[in-house]
Amino acid sequence: MEYKTLDKVHLIKLFGSVLQSDSGRIERYFTEIFSSENKNVIIDLSEANHISSSVLGQIVYMKNKLKPKNGDLRLVVFDEDLLELFELTMLNKVFQIFSSLDEAIDSYN
Repeated sequence: MEYKTLDKVHLIKLFGSVLQSDSGRIERYFTEIFSSENKNVIIDLSEANHISSSVLGQIVYMKNKLKPKNGDLRLVVFDEDLLELFELTMLNKVFQIFSSLDEAIDSYN
């Protein structure tokens, strides 16, 4: 898991299986994001192949918490199984999902 700021976007990159045990670290990243001026976030799942339901719920919760603060949360996903998960849960209607990090970053401009 990596966290960094690119220009005016916060980037959280997740790898492999993203499990409930990762949620504490994700929470700390969001604490930092909420204390910053810019609240635009990209979660990069391009190198992830599994995400637990609890982390998925946490991401939905954080997106909803960002909205009233003029922020947003967008995803980078191209693993077929993860894309199917987002479609089955209808979260593809909630999140803007991009197939590359560059596209996601450009969407904020």
